[in-house]
Amino acid sequence: MKNNLDAAASAVLDRLKAEGALLPKQIQAQLTDAGIPADRWKEVVALLKPRIQFRKGRYVFVPPLSTRVREEKKRRQTHVRAVRDLIRAYQKIVVARERREFKRVHFIKPVTFESDDGRSFQLLSQDISYSGLRLVGTTNLQGLKGAVHIPQEDMGGGQWSFRLHVLWSVPAGDGLIVSGAVFLP
Repeated sequence: MKNNLDAAASAVLDRLKAEGALLPKQIQAQLTDAGIPADRWKEVVALLKPRIQFRKGRYVFVPPLSTRVREEKKRRQTHVRAVRDLIRAYQKIVVARERREFKRVHFIKPVTFESDDGRSFQLLSQDISYSGLRLVGTTNLQGLKGAVHIPQEDMGGGQWSFRLHVLWSVPAGDGLIVSGAVFLP
């Protein structure tokens, strides 16, 4: 009887390939035509998985992935796992080292910093908290005080302006310098 089910499954698969989709009652009718009880149709469907899938009330043929596509999918999954592990490891380190009173939020915007000595710097903000702002640019700003101006893109123009004191600056590579500043009253 197993050979009959295998033969019926093969015939159903051939029909699915030709027609694209079959209703359960069409599979049952094909079994009946082959002399197999219609109530065994679920066994035939089980034999055909994963080459068929049930979608919107019908069974459809799912062509096998090419070797190249399968390898690319495997490579992508490997990359996703590696990046996920990298993010988790980074988050553990950051959480363990976090001493700040206020949580930081990513806040990547172009900003202008005008120091009290009259110089102006075009920078990029990196993150913000209730107590301060991290800035990225090409100049060491450590020790400077001044005003930072942040464009109000969502408010139809204008800008927010805050007084800052830059407490530290460190090189970040390729001429970039990251600076940490606190808001002044």
